[in-house]
Amino acid sequence: LADRLDVSRGLTHLEFYHKYRTTIGEDKTSDATTTVERLRVVTDAYERATFTQQTTPTETAQLALDQAYRLLDIDQPASGADTTAQTDD
Repeated sequence: LADRLDVSRGLTHLEFYHKYRTTIGEDKTSDATTTVERLRVVTDAYERATFTQQTTPTETAQLALDQAYRLLDIDQPASGADTTAQTDD
């Protein structure tokens, strides 16, 4: 998503969301609106999980993951699949 904007890579997640929303959000097409809404869901879930003492409900985490996969236009792993990153040594 950052490639769509001329922004510093040093932005916080919330700063990036606001920059994205104000730049791309001006595009009133349904695709742009959907992307901004998905980014909001992911950003809100990340903020709650990171900066509150409350446990994140499974449903909230799953929704955030679903929206993140859609934002990145990648297939979701099968339920129960190992989602840890693999590196080539």
